Amino acid sequence: MKLLIKPFIMLTMVSCVTNKSIGTIYKVIHSVLESLVRAGNVEGLKYTLSKMRDVKIEVNETTADGATPLCMASERGHKEVVEVLLKEGADIDKAQNDGRTPLFIASQNGHKEVVEVLLKAGADKDKAQNEEATPLHIASQKSSRGIIERRS
Repeated sequence: MKLLIKPFIMLTMVSCVTNKSIGTIYKVIHSVLESLVRAGNVEGLKYTLSKMRDVKIEVNETTADGATPLCMASERGHKEVVEVLLKEGADIDKAQNDGRTPLFIASQNGHKEVVEVLLKAGADKDKAQNEEATPLHIASQKSSRGIIERRS
């Protein structure tokens, strides 16, 4: 239960705000989601998403560099967070501004379990980023044998 205290406090603060615009409240909510994703806080993420169903949280919201919560979770190897985000409707192939998709990012960082989850969920294994490298190309550069074997 300790993992849920911070998100709960932040969401309570948001619900108490009456003189702020809806846009500001959405920004705060997305900041909470981003923090939970980056920390790999699966229980906090599930709790927050369940409490915010009526608000229609956009799980594909991006940062300034185009990173989605799914990109962030893929980068950090947070397999369970990736699974939750996919279940909530995250766009599996939405690329950051530099063209890197969640699959590309997971391959680049050697997160084999995340790569498996993304592939099973239907990620485009041939989608190249802006410099035309594919996830397989990156995995082979990084000598990620386990990733390459799963991709063949």
